Amino acid sequence: MDSEQDNPQNDPEDISQRDCEQNFAAKAAEFAAGLRRLTAIPGTEQPPQRFPSPPRHYRARMEFALHRINAADGTTQFRYVMFDNEKRVQRLETSDVPLQAISRRMPPLLHFLEGEPALSRRLFQVNWRADPAGWVMLSLLYHGKRRPGKNPEQNADQTSQDQAWQEAAQRLQEALDLHSVLGRSKSRLLHAGPAHLDSRLTMENGQVLHIRQDDTCFTQPNAYTNPDMLNWARQHFPAQNTNPKQGPTQDPGPDLLELYCGIGNFTCALAPRFRRVLATEIVRQSIRLCRHNTEQNGLTNVTVARLSAAETAEALAGVRRFQRLADIDLDGYKLRHLLLDPPRSGLDEQCRHFAMHFPNILYISCNPQELLRDLAFWHEHGANYQITASAVFNQFPHTQHLEAAVVLQRDETTGRPFSQPPGPSPKSHYIEIYGDT
Repeated sequence: MDSEQDNPQNDPEDISQRDCEQNFAAKAAEFAAGLRRLTAIPGTEQPPQRFPSPPRHYRARMEFALHRINAADGTTQFRYVMFDNEKRVQRLETSDVPLQAISRRMPPLLHFLEGEPALSRRLFQVNWRADPAGWVMLSLLYHGKRRPGKNPEQNADQTSQDQAWQEAAQRLQEALDLHSVLGRSKSRLLHAGPAHLDSRLTMENGQVLHIRQDDTCFTQPNAYTNPDMLNWARQHFPAQNTNPKQGPTQDPGPDLLELYCGIGNFTCALAPRFRRVLATEIVRQSIRLCRHNTEQNGLTNVTVARLSAAETAEALAGVRRFQRLADIDLDGYKLRHLLLDPPRSGLDEQCRHFAMHFPNILYISCNPQELLRDLAFWHEHGANYQITASAVFNQFPHTQHLEAAVVLQRDETTGRPFSQPPGPSPKSHYIEIYGDT
């Protein structure tokens, strides 16, 4: 009889893999069951395509609080702080959740901080980011404003501290072979090396995406599921036209509206499939990065606007005029396709009504329950969508969270794809804006 130690089924790697697969299967089955309950929506009976994740070393960004251990001899040690699925505090020297490029640098950083008070003073959080090529950007977050004031002596002391930090950060950058080291407080930013990270992502069709991020912007956390999501989106959006009178023709979908575009992850992947793209986002730094990324990828058909989802609806309806849109001809767009990638809280009521004006929707959600809620809402309000493709991505292994996506399409035979939905929707000026297609 094999001992537990010799039994290959008890190998930690195998156990982690099995647990990950079982967890993903359960989450995927729950979402598929939720779709099937929407029996009146065509396409919900088809099981979503599944995209797994490695069980370990999959996250490209991690944030850790820092725990200090003050010894009796006056020395200080550090540990990373995380919370498990039961919200219990874990103090760690390393973790198998982030990419290997991050994991192997985690213990050396703790030891380095013990001998560098210029870096560890007021330090309370450590953030890591890495790209698939192995470049790593480290951000150190500090308490205190650390900004120049009116007192010359305090300013001189601050300048001296900044110089000491800069020299220590450069030593850290070299010791750990880091792309860059950033120091942030409420109003200050210091850095050794670039204050951004440039990544290259090769798509299935050979297209290479150049994506720049900084240490504060939102990015898809799982380095393995993100390319799966982009490739799946390119494959299924725009959807095939299934009108039996016309036959299976590719919907030209000349223009795309993207809400919550962030730094342009999906924008850069999908823009080549559309004539024009209007991408909207509310975070200023994300907008700057999105514009940079579209330019770096040679995308001349993308316009990025600083608008929330609600403001986008109001602008397109003519309810409000925005000075920031003075150089954008909204009337020149024929928007029949919509890309939604909202935060975990999902769409608000105004955005749900606004989305019903679009006959083609790609909806990506990190909260499948909100996605199912919105599908039911649209059906109840007569949107008459069918699901032409659906997928689940194990973006968050070993947790209850899941990334889900659906492509929605409805037949438009009148030449006017936008009709006024019931409820508190913006004015009927939509039809005037979009006109015949």
